[in-house]
Amino acid sequence: MATDEKVQACIQREFASKTVITIAHRVNTVIDNKIIVMEQGTVAEFDSSHRLLQNPESHLSVLVDAMGPAAAANLRQRAEYAHQSGRNSRHLSLDAGDSTVIESDDVSISI
Repeated sequence: MATDEKVQACIQREFASKTVITIAHRVNTVIDNKIIVMEQGTVAEFDSSHRLLQNPESHLSVLVDAMGPAAAANLRQRAEYAHQSGRNSRHLSLDAGDSTVIESDDVSISI
């Protein structure tokens, strides 16, 4: 886990002014960012982790809670810190139509 934390710190430091798209298999890798939750190939949720965790029925909230009380508390605290420090406040927009378009200040992706 120490290696993962070093890699994440490096990515956050070196790409601080860029939009980074991370496909993660561990929630702690992306908890302090804006998050897109995909379900069966479509966007189920999209917002900052802090906002998604405010809804106890959100996919992210359910996933975080399933990790156990200690891990969930830690992840929620990290999401709150990211929110308070403005780390996940970069402009992103999502438009779902026939295809999914994710736009940011410096990236545009069609899925």
